Amino acid sequence: VSVIAGFVEAGESPDRAVAREVGEEVAIGIEDPRYVGTQPWPFPRSQMMGYVARTREEAPVPAPDGAEIEWAGFYSRQELADAMGSGRLLVPRGSSIAYAMLRQWYGGELPLPAHA
Repeated sequence: VSVIAGFVEAGESPDRAVAREVGEEVAIGIEDPRYVGTQPWPFPRSQMMGYVARTREEAPVPAPDGAEIEWAGFYSRQELADAMGSGRLLVPRGSSIAYAMLRQWYGGELPLPAHA
C-alpha cells in the first residue's frame, strides 16, 4: 500500500500535477495542496515530491482507475492502526517519503503487525 503518485508533465506546476493525478487515479477533487518534502527517485533527473491536500467533497468515495490503482480508501488513525496491527494493510517503511507522510499524519511511529 502506498499513497497516490505520478509525474509532473512538461509546463505543469507541481500543485496542478497533484490535483490531476488524484483526479485521474481515484476520481476525487482536491484543494489546498501543500508541499511536505522531497525524496530522491531512481529515474534519471527525478525526485519524488510529497504533498498533502484536502478533498473538495465532505465524504468522498474513491473510484480507482483500475489501471494504476486497484483499490483505495480513507482511514482514521484507529482504522489504520488496526489494519496495520493485524497485517491486513502493509505500508512502505524506512526512508520513503510515503512512510514519512503517513507517520507525520499518524502522529508517531506506525504500528507493526502483531506477528512481526
